[in-house]
Amino acid sequence: MRKFFAFAVIGGLGTATNLLLFAVLVDVLHGPAVPAAILCYLVAATQNYFLNHYWTFREVGRQPGFRFLHGWGKFLLGSLVGLVINLVVLKASMGFFPFATISQFLGIIAALGVNFYIAKRFVFGSR
Repeated sequence: MRKFFAFAVIGGLGTATNLLLFAVLVDVLHGPAVPAAILCYLVAATQNYFLNHYWTFREVGRQPGFRFLHGWGKFLLGSLVGLVINLVVLKASMGFFPFATISQFLGIIAALGVNFYIAKRFVFGSR
């Protein structure tokens, strides 16, 4: 339960980063939603990996150099499932809200459980 709580807190920070950047790119600058969502995913997922590596799954050990970057690559790759869920929800719900950022938020929430499971099992190898 502690790991899920830590993952959720870090996810909250990543969500804030994602939504703030998305709001600027799409709702303020009127950029296209899907490319913006992908960029926001990369930024937030990178932030989340570093924080999860050092807090949520710290018992896995600090991996220097290449192993750390390899773990980051696995995290980004594993998070792609969550990104697909996010994009599907984003596209399906955009016509229902005055701001695309609301749809982006719903997509992030929809992907939370899948992202946690993949990170816990396959990226950090934690039980």
